Amino acid sequence: MTDISSARVLITGGARGMGRLFAETCLDRGATVAVLDIDKDGLDQTVAELGSRGDIRGWVCDMADLDAIYKSAEEVIADLGGIDVLINNAGIVSAGPITEVSEDKHTLTFMVNALGVARMSRAVLPSMIARGRGHIVNIASAAGLTGVALGATYSSSKWAVVGFSESLLYEMAHLGHPIKVTCVCPGYVDTGMFDGVKPPLLMPLLRPTTVVRHTMKAIEDDARMVTLPYMVSKVPLLRAVLPDRIQDFLANKLGVNRSMETWKGHGR
Repeated sequence: MTDISSARVLITGGARGMGRLFAETCLDRGATVAVLDIDKDGLDQTVAELGSRGDIRGWVCDMADLDAIYKSAEEVIADLGGIDVLINNAGIVSAGPITEVSEDKHTLTFMVNALGVARMSRAVLPSMIARGRGHIVNIASAAGLTGVALGATYSSSKWAVVGFSESLLYEMAHLGHPIKVTCVCPGYVDTGMFDGVKPPLLMPLLRPTTVVRHTMKAIEDDARMVTLPYMVSKVPLLRAVLPDRIQDFLANKLGVNRSMETWKGHGR
């Protein structure tokens, strides 16, 4: 069981959205919180506004910058005396026909969503292993469990997060390190990143508070996976047992492959 009340928690993408909600929740439970974000103004505002809830500190960090990730992790570890829980929350969304997504946007999405998660995890793992405890939480997506038309860049970056999380979980166990790993796979979340999407049938737009609440419980229970809403939990089974033509039929019937047609988002 992971005890949040005495934990030192590092949250990437912590200036707004679910990152800020994670910070609020952890502070309310007694944790010391470090938030990282590329948006300095938003970061400063969040730290100032949440300061009355507890001990929160901020670092400007571009999750597409390898040097910045390692530098920020080193500074947080030195300042807090260690990291007990890492919440890899930072992410961006890109959508549209794969031939029309710019090379820069395609690369940036992978840099932040996939490499950012792996790099930050690598940056904090040595100190966790040395102290004999730690919990890494990676925010992936339901799109990391099944492909989504017009979302190839985003979806594939989240598939990478799911694969990294599972591999890291098994690796820590294989090497005898008591480091916990939780992967979070929600459907579309109403944070602004998915403005304009048409949620598929049986997969309503999720409230950020719902995702944060379920994730916090998973952290405390040392659960390896969070899937929301309920239908998402059935995706791996359906992919395993249903013929391709039935999977295609369901994806089209439920509106999965039309969901990103009207996506706007709020950019980066």
